[in-house]
Amino acid sequence: MDEEPGEIFETNPRSLQFITITDEPESQKGEFANTVRSHARRSFVYRKRDPRLKQTRTQTPRPVQGPGSEDFTDDPRKRQGKFKLNTWSMTPRKKAVRGDGKKIGVPVPIISNNESLQPYERAIRPTSIKNVATKQLVDHFKTAFTRNIFAINYDSSWNIFDVTDSALLHVTCCMIAQNRDILCGTEDSQNTLYHKGEMMKIMTLRLTEPSHRLSDADVFSVAVLVILESIRGTFQAATAHRVGLLRMVDMRGGYQSFEYSPLMLRLLAWTDIAYSIRFATLPVFPCLFPNSITAEDPLASNAKSSLVTIPFLQPRRETALILSTLRKISLAIDLPNLTLDDKRIIVSDLYNIQHRLISSLNSPSRMEISDLDHAFRIASLVYLNHFIREQSNRARLHDNLLSRLAGILTSTRLDLEFSTADSEFEVRDVQWMKDLLMWIVFVALAASREDAMRVGFVVALRRAEPGILRLGLDELKARHKRVIWRDTKCSNALDEIWNEITQGGLGMRFGHVKI
Repeated sequence: MDEEPGEIFETNPRSLQFITITDEPESQKGEFANTVRSHARRSFVYRKRDPRLKQTRTQTPRPVQGPGSEDFTDDPRKRQGKFKLNTWSMTPRKKAVRGDGKKIGVPVPIISNNESLQPYERAIRPTSIKNVATKQLVDHFKTAFTRNIFAINYDSSWNIFDVTDSALLHVTCCMIAQNRDILCGTEDSQNTLYHKGEMMKIMTLRLTEPSHRLSDADVFSVAVLVILESIRGTFQAATAHRVGLLRMVDMRGGYQSFEYSPLMLRLLAWTDIAYSIRFATLPVFPCLFPNSITAEDPLASNAKSSLVTIPFLQPRRETALILSTLRKISLAIDLPNLTLDDKRIIVSDLYNIQHRLISSLNSPSRMEISDLDHAFRIASLVYLNHFIREQSNRARLHDNLLSRLAGILTSTRLDLEFSTADSEFEVRDVQWMKDLLMWIVFVALAASREDAMRVGFVVALRRAEPGILRLGLDELKARHKRVIWRDTKCSNALDEIWNEITQGGLGMRFGHVKI
């Protein structure tokens, strides 16, 4: 019985011409290229008609044009769209959309039950989150991150659920993701890199558009990016973004032109402070916050009298001003039922004292102060960042300050200075200086992460106060409270450090010599 013509398979197809285009004249390469493409198309057709490749199919495929058929043609234009290489992936590409419906590279959840919400609210509102990564960022912001932005957002004027600008949306998510990375000990997670890249892409398109006018959201987004790069310690990236930020601020009329927005002033001031702290530069913006700092400022009426007592050693006026301000901030920040005016005063004092400390420490002129006074100013700046602003010790923001502090403490023999006291007044002075040194080392240990540096701090302390290990934890805490103390934060940090010293042996040996 004869087979149907459609079932006949050409087991010995016609031979294909072998050609090479490497050694042929340039004028004939186009013709040879068409021949190569024709061979590839014919090979594809032969493979589709091969019954051995059809055994796994459950239905008869559609007829395929091939040599000998009426519709067969060698014209490549008539066969356009029918050619496919075997190496091409057959998996369909996924289409991801964000809250406003535009395609992006990483999926962001969409809300469908309330279309009146803003785009960013549709994307990350907790009650409708479908994307796990975005939900984790929101959860981190609500639980662990909001405490860190007291100095910037004490009045809740920066509500991430009201953000509608796309660049500001991404840089806010990047800030939250980076904070989570730092706390988890992760280096640049996928979320951090993605949101940073999207923000930079958006800002590049905006700034290259001649008709675009700079907005507050543009300045805000770049300022946050400078802060993030400063915290990471990436000098080139932070400097490049800072140069762009300064140009944007000048185009908007200068730093003073943002006085209508206290939030923008605080953010720009923190950008300036963070960059100056990390890379040892002078601030470029003036401090426009109301200044209520005086050396004679009384503390709140419900402050503890033990913390108001002026130390036996009367320091110079600048040191007394720093000491008084840090005590005031540390006591007032945790008081219950603070009003917005109370918070505004605390925040203004915080910015003023940080600006004053940075200007003195990073000044090109030499400071005519003692080594202990110099170390106290550095430790005060670290204290404000770590215990008040709650910057993690895993961030690189304090690296420069800690290196300078380690250089002072390891090169100065304070123990020799303490041993020269003879009169009763000098003994009381020395006791205060020891308490001050203990507080400086405590702040340094709490903010540092490198073992070698931490051992150096403990060694300097044990040289000046050999009986430190004979003190009880309560007595050690009482001596710290005579200087500056934020109760809960400092108590938790001291407990960890004390356990590390007494049980872990931190600083018990220096090289092979026990001290």
